[in-house]
Amino acid sequence: MKWIKPVAILLFSLLVIGGALAHPLWGDEAETALFGRNILKCGVPCGWDGTNIMGLNDAVVLNSKLVNHTSPWGQYYLVALSFKFFGESDFSARLPFVILSIFRLWLLYLVVKKMAGERSGTLALLITSVYIPQILYSFQSRYYAINRFGGILIFWAVLNLLEAKKVWPKVLFVLGSVVY
Repeated sequence: MKWIKPVAILLFSLLVIGGALAHPLWGDEAETALFGRNILKCGVPCGWDGTNIMGLNDAVVLNSKLVNHTSPWGQYYLVALSFKFFGESDFSARLPFVILSIFRLWLLYLVVKKMAGERSGTLALLITSVYIPQILYSFQSRYYAINRFGGILIFWAVLNLLEAKKVWPKVLFVLGSVVY
């Protein structure tokens, strides 16, 4: 039964990567990608690139300096980083979120295993790896993957804080809290 975990993670990875490659960015993802691209020019998620102004939803996300002030900036910086290393494409905009989602799936398994045992962890891994809403939210270049990863990281850290006096659970708790 040891083959179930790698197969579930591989299946999830293929489904999420396939989803990321299947179609162009959706409207809100395109907004994330544009802010990410503008970070490479301005250093912050500005809505003006020198030629165009981002007017999605009547530009309500922009403040008087044309900087996004309504959404978490982490998603934009992840896309900017991906664009810097892999170039601008729909897939490179989604890649950091795909990677976070795959790590989160493994972390979910570890959390459930620690709380309820090996079988429960494996079952949670199997169910989550084929759950359609999970797959859809896992490749979108939005904050969803970041929030879910941060939340499960906090949970993992708390479980380990209760047991040990090691430094890593404390570091992971702080990191998870910042990400979340």
